[in-house]
Amino acid sequence: MIEGPNELLDKARAAFRAGKLKTAEALLQQAVTRQPRAVVAHTLLAKIARRRGDLPTAERHARQAVESNPMEPGAHDALIAVQEISQGPEALLVACHQAAAAGPGDFSSVYRLGALLLKTGRAGESIEWLQRALELAPYRFLIEYKLAEALFAGEKYRKVLSVIRNMQRRGLDAAPIHGLAGRVLLRVGHPEEAVKAFRRALERNAGENSYHVGLSAALYHANRPEDAIEVTRNFLTRVPAFTQAAKNPEARVLVISGIGVEDCFTRTRENNRQIFAAGNSVSQLPNGRNTYHFMHIQHPDLLAAARALGPIDVVYNNIASAEFSIERGRSAMIRELVDKLGVPVVNAPEAVERTTRAANARIIPENTGIIFPKTVLYRLSAEGPERVKEKIVKTVRFPMLIRRSHTNKDTDIALVANEAALTEALDHYSKQDVEELYAIEFLTEEFRPGIYRKIRCAIIDKVVYPVRVDFSTHWNVRRQPEDSAVSKANQDLMGSEHAFLRDPVEYVGRENFARLEALGRLLDLDFLGVDFNIVGDSEMVVFEANPAMNCIERREVEMFPYFAGHWERVLVAFEGMIVKKAGKR
Repeated sequence: MIEGPNELLDKARAAFRAGKLKTAEALLQQAVTRQPRAVVAHTLLAKIARRRGDLPTAERHARQAVESNPMEPGAHDALIAVQEISQGPEALLVACHQAAAAGPGDFSSVYRLGALLLKTGRAGESIEWLQRALELAPYRFLIEYKLAEALFAGEKYRKVLSVIRNMQRRGLDAAPIHGLAGRVLLRVGHPEEAVKAFRRALERNAGENSYHVGLSAALYHANRPEDAIEVTRNFLTRVPAFTQAAKNPEARVLVISGIGVEDCFTRTRENNRQIFAAGNSVSQLPNGRNTYHFMHIQHPDLLAAARALGPIDVVYNNIASAEFSIERGRSAMIRELVDKLGVPVVNAPEAVERTTRAANARIIPENTGIIFPKTVLYRLSAEGPERVKEKIVKTVRFPMLIRRSHTNKDTDIALVANEAALTEALDHYSKQDVEELYAIEFLTEEFRPGIYRKIRCAIIDKVVYPVRVDFSTHWNVRRQPEDSAVSKANQDLMGSEHAFLRDPVEYVGRENFARLEALGRLLDLDFLGVDFNIVGDSEMVVFEANPAMNCIERREVEMFPYFAGHWERVLVAFEGMIVKKAGKR
C-alpha cells in the first residue's frame, strides 16, 4: 500500500521529534515529491538542513514553504532562522525594518519584523509588530503565543494572562499555553496555581524539560520543598545531562554544576543549556573544539549517569562557591567522582574550598600585597539580628556590604552606611531565613565624580588575561544594560576599557600586574576570575577572586566590537587549558 503525504508527514514528524533526522528527511522528501507545496514538509526540511549547516538548501526549502503559504508564521520562522545566520542579525533587522515600513499592511513583512525583534532580544519593540501581525492574521496561535512571550519578557503579566485566557476561551489547550501560564503565575506570586498549570502542561507534553523545572520551582515557592526536590530528582533521573557535541572533539568534558543550596530548581528555565548550567553558566565554553556534557551534582546516581555518557577525558568542577561546597560536602563528591572515573579535574575541589571570602580576606593580603576588604562571617539564624549587629559594629567599619555567604551572585547585596541601615539589612535577611552572611568592609572610590569602576581579568593556567572594565553610576558595578549604556555614551570610558584590553600591564601598572600573577599562583586554580580596582596611589583592591566568573558576554560584542579579538584569545586559552588538563597535548 502506497502511503499518502499525510501519513508520510506524520511519520516524519515523529522521527524529527525523536532526533532521527535522516529518517525524517527521507520521509519528507517523499512527501514533497507527492505534494510539492506541502508547507510543513518544506519547513521541517529547512530545519534539518540548517542543523547540518547546509544553509543554501535550508533557505531553498524555507522559501518554498513561505511561497506555498505566505500567511503561515512557522514558514517565516524557518526562513528567519536561516537568514539570521547567512546575513547576520543586524543586517537582517535593517532589511526587515525597511520591508515593514514599505508594506505596513503586508503580513509577511510585519510578522517577520516582529518575530525577529523577539528572537534577537528586543521584546519591547516586538510587541507592536506582533500585534499588527495578529490584526492581519487573527487567531493564529503561533503569533498569539509569540505576543504573549514578548509581553512576558516586558513584565506585562496581566496582559500575558489576558492573551492566554483569549486562547483558552477558543478551546486552545496546548501544553505551551499552560507552561507559559505557570511561568506568569509564578512571577505574580501565585505558586499553587502555577503548580496546577505546570502539571497540566506536563499532562499534555511530558517530554518538555522546562515544564519539569517549572513545576519544581512552583512547588518550592509554594513552601513544598520536599516535593520540589522529588520532582527535580525524578527529572534528573529521566534527563541526566545536556550534551554540546563537537564533530571531532579534542577532549570530552564532563561539566558538573550545582542547582543551588535548595537542591531543587527555584526558577523556571527555558532551554536545556540554561537548565544544566543553572548554578553557574560557563560563558567561556565555546562550541566546536571539545564535547561538553553538562550535569548537576544533585543527580541521585551521579557516577552511573556519568559513565552512561561514554568516555570522559576530564571533569570541569563548576561547583564554584567554596562555602556551598564545604557545607554540603560537594568537594568530597567531586573528588570521589573524579577518582572513580579515573580522570583529571579542572579546578580541584580542594583548591576551590580555599577560596571562601573569609579565607581570601586573610591569605591574599598576607601573600601578595593586594588589598582585600576585611570580611567576617556571621551566623544570623543561630544568633539573631540583634546579637549579630552588636558583633558587626565592634568588628567592621562603616560603610560595609552585607551579603549572603553561599552564593557568588551579586544581586542581593546591601550597602550600609550606619547602624540604622545595618538593622534594616539584617532584618531583611533574617526574614528570608538566611543562615549565614558576610559583613565586608566597603573599599572603593569613584573613577571620576559619579562613576564607579570594576576591572575584570581571567587567570587561566596561571596566565593573566584582560577581560573588561565596567563602569556604572551605581556602586554595585555589574555590566547590566544600563551600565553598558553609560560606557557607550562616554567615549573616554570606552577608551579606558580598550586601553586595558590592549595593554593590561600599562593600565594597572607593572607591580600590580605582577600581583595578579602571584594571586594566580597562590590560589592554584586552573581558572580564576578576579574583579578589582586601582585606587589611591596605585593600590590594588580585589573584590572577588573565585572560579565562578563568566568572562565572555557575547551580547556585548555588538555594542563594543573591540571585545571580539581579545575575548577570542580568552576562549582559545580556556579551551587549551582544558585540552592540556585532559592530557590531549
